Amino acid sequence: MNPYLENDYDSEEIDSNLYKEYTPDILAEFEEDKKIEVVQFYKEKLSKEPEFIGIKNISCGKILNIIENNNKNHKNHKYCYKLNENQYYIFNDMYSELNNILNNKKKLIQDLNIYNIVTNKIFDLVYIK
Repeated sequence: MNPYLENDYDSEEIDSNLYKEYTPDILAEFEEDKKIEVVQFYKEKLSKEPEFIGIKNISCGKILNIIENNNKNHKNHKYCYKLNENQYYIFNDMYSELNNILNNKKKLIQDLNIYNIVTNKIFDLVYIK
């Protein structure tokens, strides 16, 4: 008789049952909170880049809104800042994590042009032109 086997539990069963109790609205709120946490993490990373020092003045919700509503490849933008390699990887990692949260929903497009456009929209909010 092995006491470890008698007291063993299935964590996957517990996790799946946990979310069955919540309404779709609450689950959507959990998802939104996770996305905000991801944006907060990468916002802090970006704020260490000299060009992004002003990103501290924008809320994570506003940045998430820019990302989610700018998922099309727009080529016409007045001024287009080009991300450096480090900034590209930060954006790419952020989009990857956000796509993992979205599960089967419409995924965010991971593309350098999209990252540059999102960056320009952030700069439009941060800097006076």
